[in-house]
Amino acid sequence: MNCNYAQSRISAYVDGELAGGEMLNVRAHLAVCENCKAGYENCLKLKRAVSSMPDHSPSPEFQHRLVNAIRRAAPSAESEGPIWPTWRMAVAFAAAAVAAFAVLYFRSGSVPESAVPSAGDEIALDQDWNTAAGAFPANTLPAGLEGN
Repeated sequence: MNCNYAQSRISAYVDGELAGGEMLNVRAHLAVCENCKAGYENCLKLKRAVSSMPDHSPSPEFQHRLVNAIRRAAPSAESEGPIWPTWRMAVAFAAAAVAAFAVLYFRSGSVPESAVPSAGDEIALDQDWNTAAGAFPANTLPAGLEGN
């Protein structure tokens, strides 16, 4: 285990959050590395200092001041206007685009000749496959493809 790895896990080690094997690895590293052990001891001191601090509750008026400050800082929803017209316009635009595409695609009623593959296209594909397959030894092809 290196120091970077151990140091990234010291806080979790102090809090008892590491799994058994990882905890043992960090413990073993701390036993042999003085630098990481010093970081571990500092983390322990910090945890003890924070846990010994008294609880502090905010004053009753603090919540009211906080809520008022958030309301003043947040933009008003009424100033921007309702969002639903924007959504309605987007849906209408999408529906119009789909309708226009459908009209343009289906108005001829038939599929163009260039869209239907011919027997010559299939032969060309077979020849391309055979050329590509011949470039690789049979033992490098995936199972089931070596004899095609």
